[in-house]
Amino acid sequence: MPANAQVYQTTSITNATIVTTAETIVATIPSVNIDTYGYVLRIDGMIALTTPADSTGVSFKVRRNTVTGTQVGSTITYPTIAAVAYAFDVSVIAAQPVGQHTYVITVTVADASANTTVAAVVVTATVGN
Repeated sequence: MPANAQVYQTTSITNATIVTTAETIVATIPSVNIDTYGYVLRIDGMIALTTPADSTGVSFKVRRNTVTGTQVGSTITYPTIAAVAYAFDVSVIAAQPVGQHTYVITVTVADASANTTVAAVVVTATVGN
């Protein structure tokens, strides 16, 4: 863990159902404060999903504030497995003091003809140098 680390965590499911292929917020970490130039923001966690049999992949994104907010880091994509806990990890260096933001984790299920169920989430945001 970085020196002077601030840690934020959630285990609350924001939306328990992902409607077919819609990008959906599944977890929210409110009021993450990055107030120092060059600090690193790392968001990681586990999300347990039960996906439909015809789905072909699961994508995770970290965004600021909303499902259409600025994406933070890269999209992480896995091939679909019917019922599994997916892990993800996104790290970015704050280019400037960015203040307080809410971060959301979104999931998109490719080629799903039915809904996906979110069974559990554990998401942590760590800020430090």
